[in-house]
Amino acid sequence: MDKNYASFAVLMLSGLFISPAIASTYVPCDGCSYGQMERTALAHGVGRYVVGNILTREVAAFRIYLANYVNNVSANDLAVNSPQSRLYSDPDDLTPQENTAFSAYYAFYSAEPIGYKKQYNLRIVPSGEPVGVPNSILKAKVESAGFKAIMDEAGKVGSLSEPKPGGGTVSYPTPGVNAYTVVNGGPDQNAFLRWLGGTSTFGITGAMTNAVTSLSILHIADGGKIPGISFTVTFTDGSHIGAYVDSTQLPPQIKVNQSTAVDSYGNTIPPSFAAVAGEGKQNYGFLGRGNGSDLGNMRSQIGSFGIAVPATRRFACTSTPGGTHCVSY
Repeated sequence: MDKNYASFAVLMLSGLFISPAIASTYVPCDGCSYGQMERTALAHGVGRYVVGNILTREVAAFRIYLANYVNNVSANDLAVNSPQSRLYSDPDDLTPQENTAFSAYYAFYSAEPIGYKKQYNLRIVPSGEPVGVPNSILKAKVESAGFKAIMDEAGKVGSLSEPKPGGGTVSYPTPGVNAYTVVNGGPDQNAFLRWLGGTSTFGITGAMTNAVTSLSILHIADGGKIPGISFTVTFTDGSHIGAYVDSTQLPPQIKVNQSTAVDSYGNTIPPSFAAVAGEGKQNYGFLGRGNGSDLGNMRSQIGSFGIAVPATRRFACTSTPGGTHCVSY
């Protein structure tokens, strides 16, 4: 994947061009009083900390330093000086950038689905079908039509399950795109990431903008409370793939999770030589209903790693000390 292109997708939708800067250390203290926020900063030692309570939208900065004090004990005009080191805190003014970053952080957290991690299940529909239909309505519609094959909670094709709060039907500008088209790095994947980064339905662009704004200033000390955005995108042929916003670096980048690609027959699409045999043996089947081009796509995908595939609609690939081999079954 072209990292610059993925970064561009995020930055264009946010309107932010982030220059490298020293981030403020942000310490979450959800549910804390002001005194508890101060003690939380003290517990982190010498430094400057921005401490926030996302539940009440309160935020404060504290500068912690090490100072000596003298304990004077008088006895018969004798003073015993006992210098000791203690941590002290001074309230510090938040910078305008920190105020903006925390406001964006709060807005991200508060948007549906509420929380630090947001998952969007997006289902691309053919041209002419309504887009912007939430998953809850889509579920009822699909069930009433008698169809049961849609993503389950693990992101695989299977029985219909309760959908996540975020997501629903969307459109894609290029017909015929599927998981095989975007699993490998290149122009098609870049176009997919650009589309995903600009999807405005369900508040996705707003969530990304707020994530980028907060992460451009705040270095969040608790990894579990770093804004996280992930997607499962199901294409019109039923294949699907996962993607996520990688917030471990600045600027954050949208990336495809190649290991999550599944075709319309339910086969895992291997993104690498090692993945062809999975954990030692991987079955591939193209019987029943599915996209008729998937067998050829899989043969090309596995063949690109130098592995021969038998001319059958079912085969198994096994890893042995002598290499990876695929045989019909």
